[in-house]
Amino acid sequence: MDMHEGHDYHISSSDRAFGQTFIYQPVGETQGFVERANAALNRSITNSSEHFSVLRFPAHGSLTRSTAEILGVNSFIFESTLKDDLDTRIDYQIRTVTMLLHQLNMIEVSDPEISETREVEILAPGTKYATELYIIDSGVPGPTVLIVGGIHGSEIAGYHAANKVKEYSPNKGTLLVIPEANKLAIEANRRSAPGEGDLNREFPTTRTGNPSHVLASAIYDVVKDYDVDWLMDMHEGFDFHRNPSTNSVGQTVIHYPNSEMTPVAERMVSELNTNATRSLERFTLLTYPVQGSLARSAGQHLGVNSFIFESCMKQDLSTRIDNQLIATDILLEEAGMR
Repeated sequence: MDMHEGHDYHISSSDRAFGQTFIYQPVGETQGFVERANAALNRSITNSSEHFSVLRFPAHGSLTRSTAEILGVNSFIFESTLKDDLDTRIDYQIRTVTMLLHQLNMIEVSDPEISETREVEILAPGTKYATELYIIDSGVPGPTVLIVGGIHGSEIAGYHAANKVKEYSPNKGTLLVIPEANKLAIEANRRSAPGEGDLNREFPTTRTGNPSHVLASAIYDVVKDYDVDWLMDMHEGFDFHRNPSTNSVGQTVIHYPNSEMTPVAERMVSELNTNATRSLERFTLLTYPVQGSLARSAGQHLGVNSFIFESCMKQDLSTRIDNQLIATDILLEEAGMR
């Protein structure tokens, strides 16, 4: 952290002054920290024209630019402004240092300002379908992403991967994870729980429709109540989609197409295919999840960027979990959360 001061507020300045800014080189973990620290400082400033801003690319020849580009250091310039009184400027500098050291687990403080919050909410409480929703709020404004695993109980890579995702810490926004959506089906290791219908056909098929099952209703309420921006539903096919003798959808990304979702899905398929050693194992991009599915309902009727990700049971479990997590990471990167 290189401490500086600008002659005016960056937001309201007419001559590109850099007061009240974080200026960072996009390397490693720097972006996540400066965005969270920026939001924390701005919460205490009532006049929006005096707010801090996040900028990229310090000047060539600066300590910050050199250490980041050449040495790979997580580095940034912090600029207070000479328009504030000296005590205020010093306070901003010290608060930022304190937040940085706390983030790195080098000090303990009672109010770290940018610490994320983690909560667990029970969906369909008091019923045999009750399951956990993990809510990871970064403390920084940003998108809301929902990851769902275990809609089908026999598709085990999805809920294993989702249980790993619930430990993630997003740089901004809110990450919601339902790792084991259909617990009864998971316990039975079956696509659907005994005596139950297919959960992934019980979501609304019209804009004014309602879910046809208590668990589907609880999950759909999460999408609406949290105003979800992106949704990934983790599934598995029993065979490779590229096998002409099967109708399985293993190794596919099935998305509800729109201008935001399609390029992200295309990137997933492209990057995952760099690891495919056989053409049979390559991923395929498909459109329009099946009617009644969570992804189709959320995409078509709620305007969510949504998709189903299908690994393939013909591969070993660790590979399938890795593929699920690669797709998750790409989604979160595109959303600016990792």
